[in-house]
Amino acid sequence: MTREKPWQESCNGIQYKTETLFREVVMSTLLVLLMVILILLTKRFRREAVRTPVFARQYTHPGHMWLRQTGDGEVTVGIDTLAAGVLGLVDGVRFPRYLKKLHQGEPCCTLQHGSREITLTCPISGWVVEKNEMVRFHPSLVTTSPHGEGWLFRIHPTNLAIELRNLLSGKRAEAWADMGRSHLLRLFGPTPIFLSQDGGKLIENFSQHCSDADWLELKRDLFLDEVPEAKACLTHVARKEGR
Repeated sequence: MTREKPWQESCNGIQYKTETLFREVVMSTLLVLLMVILILLTKRFRREAVRTPVFARQYTHPGHMWLRQTGDGEVTVGIDTLAAGVLGLVDGVRFPRYLKKLHQGEPCCTLQHGSREITLTCPISGWVVEKNEMVRFHPSLVTTSPHGEGWLFRIHPTNLAIELRNLLSGKRAEAWADMGRSHLLRLFGPTPIFLSQDGGKLIENFSQHCSDADWLELKRDLFLDEVPEAKACLTHVARKEGR
């Protein structure tokens, strides 16, 4: 076996070191490029996330509860402005229990103001997945911010696509709120039940100014809260007035 000469061994060593260094440089360069690409993609996705709003559409149930659908598959519910004005400053809330199965059109929670209370009708079927703890400790938020911080709870819907057909949105929801105000005017006649001339804002503590019979009728007609006591009282009043 022929032994390589010293100068040949030196050349081979240099070649090996050169190839090794070249591979290291190439790998380092590729890693740097990959990191740069990842950083650029991350920044782009973050910009897109900020620029693209989360889809949210609001619906109204005839019982004056709203439902807000967002992109996470769940829905947030609360009461509308008319309901908040009729009841007055809320001082107590009875939530449904966590993970309770609710059904559209059935009672879901109760709001209290002094001696008055209303039991709300659930706008959608599903499981209760979250309750607004801020409202639990500051129930007045339901009145002061009914469409914001005063939301009530969140539901994981079980039949959303079909049950949305039973709800109102857009101009139909606005028309329904106007019908509710008109009903108040018809019920109370010339009584000054609104602060503003355009029929926009109810007097403070409106529910406390109602007679028991008027309050029970409001609960039935506006909030679909028809309890046995309401039926009995309304029947008695109707007979007494000869209606």
